[in-house]
Amino acid sequence: MAIEATRREFAPSTGCCSHTLLGDTYQLQIGVSLIELVNYLQPEHAWHHGANTLETSCPFCSLTDEAFVLKSEHAFAIKDGYPVSPGHTLVIPRQHVATLFELPRHEQLALWDLVERVRDRLVAEHQPAGFNIGLNDGLAAGQTVPHVHVHVIPRYDGDVPDPRGGVRWVIPEKAPYWE
Repeated sequence: MAIEATRREFAPSTGCCSHTLLGDTYQLQIGVSLIELVNYLQPEHAWHHGANTLETSCPFCSLTDEAFVLKSEHAFAIKDGYPVSPGHTLVIPRQHVATLFELPRHEQLALWDLVERVRDRLVAEHQPAGFNIGLNDGLAAGQTVPHVHVHVIPRYDGDVPDPRGGVRWVIPEKAPYWE
């Protein structure tokens, strides 16, 4: 998407823009996503992807250090507010983006490094027998908060009658491939 702007400081450093001087008017054309543009122009709002509405707050962006169970330069971890098992933790990038793939590669790696640290801490504190680790990327995948986050869910022997299939159960009729 190309847009016109007169605010020179908005130019991203990715080389996706062009500068033009048309008479007395400075013109800058930038290719950015609508989410990035809204977050820049109205940083107090977070874009609710898939809908033509703006959310006025992000539950993750307003958190303070006191809520963090672990943190790093690019990410932090919190206890899930609606845990599905003891120790259920969310790992969240500090940068507000809706999807994992909007994060720069180094921030994706930092996110997964913190997932590993969370896992180690949960092993020490809860002694789970396994983990489900994943994220919901997009409305069709069940994402409800438009700020990417990774679920680290400890699993325990006997917590469900038959754990086979794990995350495949997001589409129940496709889960039991072994039958």
